[in-house]
Amino acid sequence: KMRRFIIIVFAVLLSVPLSAQNVTNTDCRQEGNRIVVTYSLDKPSDIELWYSTDGGKSYKGPLKKVSGDVGRNVRSGNNSIVWDVLEEVESLVGTGIVFKVVPGSAMAVDLGLSVKWASCNLGAGKPEEYGDYYAWGETSPKKDYYWSNLKYCTDSSGDYFSKYVPYDKSNYWSGSGRPDNKTVLDPQDDAAHVKLGGSWRMPTAAEWDELRNKCKWTWTGSGYKVTGPSGKSIFLPAAGDRGGTSLDYAGSYGSYWSSSLITDYPYGAWGVDFDSDGVRRFSSYRYFGFSVRPVSE
Repeated sequence: KMRRFIIIVFAVLLSVPLSAQNVTNTDCRQEGNRIVVTYSLDKPSDIELWYSTDGGKSYKGPLKKVSGDVGRNVRSGNNSIVWDVLEEVESLVGTGIVFKVVPGSAMAVDLGLSVKWASCNLGAGKPEEYGDYYAWGETSPKKDYYWSNLKYCTDSSGDYFSKYVPYDKSNYWSGSGRPDNKTVLDPQDDAAHVKLGGSWRMPTAAEWDELRNKCKWTWTGSGYKVTGPSGKSIFLPAAGDRGGTSLDYAGSYGSYWSSSLITDYPYGAWGVDFDSDGVRRFSSYRYFGFSVRPVSE
């Protein structure tokens, strides 16, 4: 059976990384049965190449049959990746074929669980870096974390919300209108999905429970090394949290959001917190600025 390789339209898409590494000057070309992707990297980093056949709505990868400036510890400067297409896929045909070069901090680590976990916090360049802090349901970090500037909070005390209201208790939580019965963040309100795209998203409370219960957690003095059933591990730094304009407990305490609302009290959401004494599921007001550790399918 003859394999076909026809590309009608393709382009490089630059992904928004977890880290501060910048990928610029991206381009690609076809050379026979190979695709050559060129790019510039401002800092040394691990690099992956992914591709999409639907114009960037979803991605497949990381690609395996690649050579050149890809994999671990890629140097900064002008680089190139060669993908031997027919060694990996039967054919590549379509009008919506695009590629993205992903810096290393967006690496998905297979711990042997139901989802893969990112190797760094959202906004971090290395596993030990704290990264950015997000209020629940918001997709950008900010200077002040409180009810008065929280998205979907319609008053200054955290009593009324315009979204993520799972039930109506004398119209108390919704303030006006009907509850929407949403208990998990929509993609447009999920910081990990908005920043990274593809299948990246924030973990649910159940996925955090799986990480807590099925992995070995080892305190290092500044966070936890989490080793999964596969033998691979990630590091969760004790990044503290933000309330108002201050950063509290950095270096000794970690607070990470899930995408899951607390249905009994929708002014709060579920997450995980930890210190040297252990790791716990916890609940907190939506307005606090916590770390985000993305997951992917």
